[in-house]
Amino acid sequence: MVDRDWQDWKVLRAIPTGPSVPSETYDWLLEYAKSKQIPFIFLEREREDGRFTVSHLKALGPTSFAEDVNKAPNLNDTFWGLAEGE
Repeated sequence: MVDRDWQDWKVLRAIPTGPSVPSETYDWLLEYAKSKQIPFIFLEREREDGRFTVSHLKALGPTSFAEDVNKAPNLNDTFWGLAEGE
């Protein structure tokens, strides 16, 4: 999903139909986000007894985005896996 908002940021968001975004799709979306200079937010999910039980929201983006994530209320390291984009 493009043109989504998180705080004051326009972001690219990916929600997989399985446990994670397929690697080829992930690579394409990451390159697209870099070319548009927007953060990339995606889910990774854990499966237990055939059901998805836990979702981990991860994000890649510029340093200023990481700083905003770190300042956001009610977010913690178990919720966001944050890395700086190239």
